[in-house]
Amino acid sequence: MSAPVNVTDERVSEWSPMRERMWWLPRRGIGNGLDATGWAPILDVDPARVDELLEALGRCAIAAFAGAAATGSGAVTLWVATERWSAAEDLLMERLRGPHRRGAGRDR
Repeated sequence: MSAPVNVTDERVSEWSPMRERMWWLPRRGIGNGLDATGWAPILDVDPARVDELLEALGRCAIAAFAGAAATGSGAVTLWVATERWSAAEDLLMERLRGPHRRGAGRDR
């Protein structure tokens, strides 16, 4: 009989069904309190926008997490639930467009 596998053991395969959130997301970061079974990076953003975007995604029931970008640029990578990626993309495009761009060209 084999011993139970320790989920935090680094030998657990990346394809193992025993993966938890830690296998998908950066070690340090902040989330909006919602969880997901799968995560995908969607955008690198300025750290000053992180709280606003996490809150907006949470209001739309989209799990999101922000962690340091791998580029070392000082940006933050925003991760979202894979099953809500398309909805997150739409929301982020609208939010990041900015008030100066909303409605631009409608009166022309």
